Amino acid sequence: MKALRILAVSEIIGVILVLLSISLAFTTPTIPLWHKAFSFILGIYAVVAGILVWKRIALGQWLSSVLQSLQLFQISTNALLVKVIVGLHVSIFMFQRGGLHISPGINGSFGVWGTGHTERLGIGINVLAFVSLLILVKYLTARPVFQQR
Repeated sequence: MKALRILAVSEIIGVILVLLSISLAFTTPTIPLWHKAFSFILGIYAVVAGILVWKRIALGQWLSSVLQSLQLFQISTNALLVKVIVGLHVSIFMFQRGGLHISPGINGSFGVWGTGHTERLGIGINVLAFVSLLILVKYLTARPVFQQR
């Protein structure tokens, strides 16, 4: 159960960073309103998931599973970069014409950026989100959802 506690703390710290970035984004008029709204919703969702996981409520594990699934893959093209990170992460990014980028850290961001962000086609995976998802699936499948009396 220590792994779930670490996951819960990671999500809650990630939410603090998401909310901090939202507060900065509201002062930046070039960021679209839909981006700010989705980031806020993502932050609220993550804090609820983190608190419920901390309290060992099964619903929190389900919510956290969805959150970790959103963070699994990162895509980069010359027109778009899609990247969602809430909490601890170790991302490994591989580019089409060679190159590997490893990015560890703690972050809270919902990224959908347009043209001009990168010129190389690539795909990334958040290794910690993958491991967290495996742990959550283990805990969720270890006990029955409906118990008979």
